[in-house]
Amino acid sequence: MPSINFVTIVVKKNPQAQAAGQALREWLGARGIGAALLVNEPEPDFPPLPTATQVIVVFGGDGTLLSAARHYGQQDTPILGVNVGGLGFLTAIGLDKLYPLMEQVIQRNFLVEERMQLVGTLIRQGKIICAQSVLNDVVINKGALARIAELRTYIDGEYLTTYRADGLIVSTPTGSTAYTLGAGGPIVFPTLENIILLPICPFALTHRPLILPERSTIAVILDERSRDVYLTFDGQLGVALQPGDRVEIKKCPHGVRLIKSPKSYFEILRTKLRWGGDLTYMVMVSDQDSALVVARIWQVQGKQSRQGPDRLAREALLEVAVNGKPAYQLLYLPGLEIELALGFLVARGVIEQAAELKEIRLIPAAPGIILLGPRCWCDCISHLTPRWT
Repeated sequence: MPSINFVTIVVKKNPQAQAAGQALREWLGARGIGAALLVNEPEPDFPPLPTATQVIVVFGGDGTLLSAARHYGQQDTPILGVNVGGLGFLTAIGLDKLYPLMEQVIQRNFLVEERMQLVGTLIRQGKIICAQSVLNDVVINKGALARIAELRTYIDGEYLTTYRADGLIVSTPTGSTAYTLGAGGPIVFPTLENIILLPICPFALTHRPLILPERSTIAVILDERSRDVYLTFDGQLGVALQPGDRVEIKKCPHGVRLIKSPKSYFEILRTKLRWGGDLTYMVMVSDQDSALVVARIWQVQGKQSRQGPDRLAREALLEVAVNGKPAYQLLYLPGLEIELALGFLVARGVIEQAAELKEIRLIPAAPGIILLGPRCWCDCISHLTPRWT
């Protein structure tokens, strides 16, 4: 099979991604391979894909790749995601691994993963208002100040339940590490073909996530009493819903072909979700001394929390040091984002939030140990005997 002779490069609209994209374009040109450089523009200005494209390389975060997949995925062109953005489950390739992998790509020596997509359709008074494919999820959620939404939900025409919740996520396996994960849903291996149905903060505690066959059609009807509710596609496109609107979600006829990362999926999970290990984070403090807070996490084996029914089998310990001196320890769930842990301290008045969560100021207080359990952790704070003097 002949080698690749034309690559389209899609870059996030920031200097680092654009510089990396231009460098790849020059690298390809030096090897006699044609390349187009496109900037990821918001709707409706997304640039068309050149017809000669054989491979798409996306520089950015997962959001940039989602945007490219939405526009180009149905053309059956393999997509390689390169992470110059945030978390990077989809764009798992780092810049340091790019060029050795590209040597393989241009020789067509790569593996492709077929990722399932969903298509969400909004129907109002019997008319289709919009339809959109997604790689991650279709979400129905209420506005910031809206009352709880009531969502009558059907599976293949059969009534399931009426969710009274902040919203409802319908996700692909690929999307199980996106909004679904943050809302308490399961992690599903990304090449499986299932549909995840997950209520957001349901009023009934017995409403749990459902994993459905890929052939299922989910229909959600917004109750007449619900107001200020929105439908979003991959968190990037959105439309306001009206009472009585019907949203149908089912498997999209075409998927997305992603070039497989050299890393295994489990290695990506372990790295991105910070499972195990000894991790250190640096958080800038905005006080007059421009001090530095170092938050250090390590696993605590065989230790139990004091939360009664919320007892944990495994825990992690978060140490917060100010100016190089340990000041606080937090006992918290493994996998909890450090920003949430620091945000908890903000909420309790132990530290004061500045412009951003990562720019914080410690309020003078006695050092101590703070326990965080998996439930009601905003109500279970305990200041114990100081660990350091």
